[in-house]
Amino acid sequence: MKPWAFVAVMLGFIAAGTWLAVTGDGVARWVGGGGAAFFAVGLVYGLRDLLGSRPERQPATAEDRAPVDMTPKPWMLLVGVLLLVGFGVAATVFGEGRARWLGVGALAGAAFGTASTAWKQRADRRWGRPRSTVAPDPLPAELRSDEWFGYEWEPGVDQPLTAAEEDLLDALYIAARSWPADHVESYAYRDDDGGLAAGIHVRDQTEILEIRLRLAEEENPGGRVEQTLRRPVNRVEWWHRDRPYAVRYEFADTTEGLVEAFEAQWAPSGLHDELIRTGRARNGGWIQTAALSEPDAVVAVRADGRQFETPPLPDFLWYQCPLERRATD
Repeated sequence: MKPWAFVAVMLGFIAAGTWLAVTGDGVARWVGGGGAAFFAVGLVYGLRDLLGSRPERQPATAEDRAPVDMTPKPWMLLVGVLLLVGFGVAATVFGEGRARWLGVGALAGAAFGTASTAWKQRADRRWGRPRSTVAPDPLPAELRSDEWFGYEWEPGVDQPLTAAEEDLLDALYIAARSWPADHVESYAYRDDDGGLAAGIHVRDQTEILEIRLRLAEEENPGGRVEQTLRRPVNRVEWWHRDRPYAVRYEFADTTEGLVEAFEAQWAPSGLHDELIRTGRARNGGWIQTAALSEPDAVVAVRADGRQFETPPLPDFLWYQCPLERRATD
């Protein structure tokens, strides 16, 4: 809440309580007086915190300054709602004319405020809010794994490893032990031609990167995989009405896309049809997120092979990007 809004609301409650205490009788007077006193104390404490946050009273360095938190404490909200309900009931039952209408308005305001706050908290817990993040600094300790490129073969169906293939996997395994393995899955398998191949999956809330290697054709498979695993990855988000409608994972250093999603029902009205009409869709009508405008949030997902905690997203239907760069860059 903004400081000026806080002061205005508190003054309004104080004025309403004072008016009821002066014009009311019996219970209405006690409720009005108690409410006015409570909100007057709250205003004094709020002004004290606000005035105490002036720059001349803050530490000299900007890093040491704490922002002013005008958010009411939960107990203050509870007491305030109870007083507002009590005020409304007293004014409605014991008041006449304008006093009764004021009581009805107070009850309606308390009900609306409580319902809207509960709805907003539920929505924030479910969807979160668009906010950009950057890679933590310093980076946490590197995660490594001793489980790389497991090869399971079925007798009579798959060919067992030859001595040369075992040497290839052993060399790759030794190199891989120095790679970061945070949320990385790897395996070895036979490709369609019967050659030995290796695959690596990198996962966030979806599979964001897949690397496949035909080992007999790779000059330096370990070097290429390690370089790719260490590239920074961002999650780019477009939001409308407190909900993401388009998301894209991309390499942060080149903005090349990895996977993307677009949900037409959550997008601004007419945007999906406009993108289709202007040829911004792939075969099957899948929207190219590279054609969208400046994103609302850019969230760091990976850097130097490590995955970071990211705000959750709803479930999307993900599609692979053809490693295209964003049109805005």
